[in-house]
Amino acid sequence: MTAEVRRDLFKNFWDRYSDKPDTNSMMLNHTANDLEASDRADILSSLPLLTNKDVVDIGAGIGRFTTVLAETARWVLSTDFIESFIGKSQERNAHIGNISYQIGDAVNLRMEDNRSPPSLTFIVFDSLSIS
Repeated sequence: MTAEVRRDLFKNFWDRYSDKPDTNSMMLNHTANDLEASDRADILSSLPLLTNKDVVDIGAGIGRFTTVLAETARWVLSTDFIESFIGKSQERNAHIGNISYQIGDAVNLRMEDNRSPPSLTFIVFDSLSIS
């Protein structure tokens, strides 16, 4: 299977949830609201210190990590290949000024030339396949 076909399969999978940009869809669990806070805390506790760093939240979904990352990072790029997920993240984080948004996958990520090397947050590795 080529990398492009694999990315298309993952895109098609998440497209099925594009009309439900919520925590349950992001975590693929109908009781996700009960688990979300502890799950997020567990994952964030394993990250290095990101204070005043540029951070790329790849596969950001509705921004459940983007919000917390933006509290300490200098700048956050929140990216996902599902437009409605990015739209929900923009809505949730409208009050935060250091977040930029991009629709697309990690392979086609576009960064401004003047940005310092970002710290990357890969929450989901399985959808990234490079040949």
